[in-house]
Amino acid sequence: MILTLLRIDNLKTTIISSIYYNNKEGSNIQVRDFDTDAYLFYNTEGGNDIRDFDSFYQKETLASFAGRLNYSIKDRYLFTFTGRYDGSSKLSAGNKWNFFPSAAFAWRASQESFLQNADWLNNLKFRVSYGEAGNDSTVGAYSSLAFLSPSNYLFGENPGVGKTIAGLPNEYLTWEVSKEYNLGMNLSIINNRVGLSFEYYNKKTEGSILARTLSNVTGYEDALGNFGSVRNSGIEVTLNTVNVKTDNFSWRTNFNYTKNTNEIEEIDGDLDEIPFGNHGVLKIGAPVDAIWNTAVAGIWQIDEAAEAATYGDLPGQYKFVD
Repeated sequence: MILTLLRIDNLKTTIISSIYYNNKEGSNIQVRDFDTDAYLFYNTEGGNDIRDFDSFYQKETLASFAGRLNYSIKDRYLFTFTGRYDGSSKLSAGNKWNFFPSAAFAWRASQESFLQNADWLNNLKFRVSYGEAGNDSTVGAYSSLAFLSPSNYLFGENPGVGKTIAGLPNEYLTWEVSKEYNLGMNLSIINNRVGLSFEYYNKKTEGSILARTLSNVTGYEDALGNFGSVRNSGIEVTLNTVNVKTDNFSWRTNFNYTKNTNEIEEIDGDLDEIPFGNHGVLKIGAPVDAIWNTAVAGIWQIDEAAEAATYGDLPGQYKFVD
């Protein structure tokens, strides 16, 4: 829902609200060895071989409320202020809601009196902005909670069904917050036949939601939480030109250049690196998507067969750095 409350020549306010609701439930029954095909799925108890039966239920909600204020002075100085208040059911109790502000300023320099006589200039605009945004998309509906799962065992000679804790809870799981500032410029000249835009951005994501690998002695493979921070910074340059334009023919060119630097700045306190996934590593100073592998020192030769055997290898296989 979008509602514009007030609009004057140089002032505009808008209030936005949205509610997201997702509810899924279902069941699965797998039975075999029917004495007739007439039952279809209306009589599953007619099968003698019960293979599987289960049911599931999942619900998640997201509520968002936002307000925006646009204000301009002489159509040259443009101000925008925005505030969001978001709440997610997927996060832990007491950490579901957070406020995310943003502000932006733009200066239409081409509207200034000292540039009014520049016939070659159509538009020159400078922009600067800062904003915060929250993310919860990397977690499931009940990621902050611990659940029980069935576990079969033998009690003497009799089978039994017990319960185990399926995962570790996190009562502090909260929003992953990105804080970004942006500098930009738009230039259009020669009757809008040449357009140039430049963007510089610097975004730091704090409380990154990651599944941290745990030692096997804990009894769990990983734990989900707000671990560390990541920074993304870069530039984007776009050049558009209209080289030829007639009634029957036109020739346009578009050039784009982008560069992004991704870097891990913090990992769960004072740690410099931690395992991630089956074979990955998260390391301070390295990109999040860096690919790590075991260092190779060569290939085992035939005369090194005895030494290779001590590592469980054979000649012809990789010789890894010990």
